[in-house]
Amino acid sequence: MNEIKEWLEECKEKYGNLSGEQLKLIALFFMLLDHVGYRMTLWNLVDNTKLWIHIGDIFRVFGRIAFPIFAFLVAEGFRYTSDRKMYALRMFVFAVISEIPFDMLKNYSMHKNNDYSRFFDISSQNVMLTFFLAIVMLVLIEEYKLRKTTYYAYYEYVYVIGFCIFAYIVRCDYHYFGILLVWFFYKYVDEFYICVLFVALMYFIQGEYMGVVSLIPIFLYNGKRTNKLMSSRESKMHKYFFYVFYPLHMLILSFLFNSTII
Repeated sequence: MNEIKEWLEECKEKYGNLSGEQLKLIALFFMLLDHVGYRMTLWNLVDNTKLWIHIGDIFRVFGRIAFPIFAFLVAEGFRYTSDRKMYALRMFVFAVISEIPFDMLKNYSMHKNNDYSRFFDISSQNVMLTFFLAIVMLVLIEEYKLRKTTYYAYYEYVYVIGFCIFAYIVRCDYHYFGILLVWFFYKYVDEFYICVLFVALMYFIQGEYMGVVSLIPIFLYNGKRTNKLMSSRESKMHKYFFYVFYPLHMLILSFLFNSTII
């Protein structure tokens, strides 16, 4: 085991030069690919064009790479932010903003049949709500840790299980898996092999093997937000671009794939 850890550390030192910003761009690319693929498969239900569903399925396979990277970045964001409660609030605000675009992305028939009853669909919630819950969980865990009580470890697991159950009940995207993944990346960041085992196990159980590939760019993360110097204004613009991209791209895809052009 020590030999493996030493080899991994050597590889990371030699090849690990991906900044947080570059990781976000990689995750955004594969998320976009996933959502385009999803809309293609929905289009097939109406258009009955096999080409759509084949291309869509391929896109969705590669799209599995996105989520673990986002979960890792949320854990890193929580670790280094100067205001954790504001971080949670910001995630919640964008979760609310993203809900209607998320519902529009899922519901193909909404525009096609002029059925706007599912314009706001409570049957499932967007992934930013999952991340909001994960951040709140980490806030509570860290606050309880400061009390230095004997039973801290037990309470941590109670929080994790409780938030997993809640995420499942309210039907957040990725539900308990999303909560667990953020927690694992936060708790075991210095024991990366544990995260590897967990991600591999979860994705192999679900039969979505491509998700394991996400561990490669995560492993090559250099711990820096960016590899270039930026002013505070540029840094803020970059940060909010990633938040805005999520609802915006879903809105665009929803209208694009419901237009008469395609």
